[in-house]
Amino acid sequence: MTDHLEEYLRESAPGVAADYLTLQRSALAEMIKLSADSVAPAVNQIESLFARAKHKVEHQLEQSRQEIETRFQRQQETVRQEHARRTAEIQAAADAERSALEADTRSRQNTVNLGADGQIQEVRKKCEEDILFAETDRDAVIQKSLQERRHIEKAVPAGRQRLQEMREQAEQILEVYRHPRPEESEEEIGDLADTENAQAEFLQQLKSARRYLDILQYLRIPRLFIGTRPFVYVVLLCGMGVGTVWFVQKLPFVTMPPFVITGPMALAVTLAATFWAGRYLVKKGHAQIDAVYEPFQRSVAAALRALDLCLALTLQQVEQQIQTARQTYQEEVARAKDHFQTAKAEVEARSKPALQGLEEKHARALAALEERLGEDLQRRQREFQQAQS
Repeated sequence: MTDHLEEYLRESAPGVAADYLTLQRSALAEMIKLSADSVAPAVNQIESLFARAKHKVEHQLEQSRQEIETRFQRQQETVRQEHARRTAEIQAAADAERSALEADTRSRQNTVNLGADGQIQEVRKKCEEDILFAETDRDAVIQKSLQERRHIEKAVPAGRQRLQEMREQAEQILEVYRHPRPEESEEEIGDLADTENAQAEFLQQLKSARRYLDILQYLRIPRLFIGTRPFVYVVLLCGMGVGTVWFVQKLPFVTMPPFVITGPMALAVTLAATFWAGRYLVKKGHAQIDAVYEPFQRSVAAALRALDLCLALTLQQVEQQIQTARQTYQEEVARAKDHFQTAKAEVEARSKPALQGLEEKHARALAALEERLGEDLQRRQREFQQAQS
């Protein structure tokens, strides 16, 4: 501050004039006192002080502005972080609730599905058991039928062998009896509808053949002509005839021609009688043989035919039993599968509404959750915008 300015400032202030003219004069005097030469130093000093003060104020203002800007940015960052945290918490809570809702729905669905699966498993187990029982029955029937076939296949050759041995034994007896072998004849057997009748017919014919064979073997008349027996009988009879004549001739009271005459005559008569008697017996013996051997042949032939029929019927019956067992097995399997599919469809039909109800309930709860989440996020956004303004 200059000396002129200080002096001017130390002077007393001009008094207030009572009229307008006096006021003009005082102002003019003051203006004269503040002339350019006297005011210039003070003005420069004032401008210098003002510039320094302005620079200081501007510097302080810039610092304050920077501090305010920094504080505002920190506050904005804090608000943004808080907004992000709250938004994340809301989203995390919604995600947790959504996960819990999904887990609860899945748990309820699993409960329904487990119940349905358990029922289906029980039905499937019952179906598998039925199929297993049907398969067991089929295998048992097939095994029994095959066993019957193996038995009859072994029994038929044994029966044939037995009948052949009986036929050979009868032929040997005929040779012993010196009887010609007659032609074989076949016996017509009745209509045998099943294997049991054929077996009974075979056993009956076998028994008859055995009985005829026993009778044939012990025929009395044919047995007289076995081997050298006829010659022995002729010699014995001739000897008995000649001896009887010789004995009668030795009696004292009998008168007969000499033994030389009666002896040859007795021999000739004995031979003639033996010849005619032997011829009759031979004819009767052959008739007995034919009467026994022919029914024996018919019994053997009927037994063979019954045996063949038994084999054929057994094989046919076995094949029918196997086919029936397989067909029954297929029907049982189809029936069990149909029952399983029907029961499965019923279980699924019962569980489907429950699953649909759970799905609808889940969808409603999820929609409510999403709606509430949207409202929470919108409210949080408004709070964030208000905090920024």
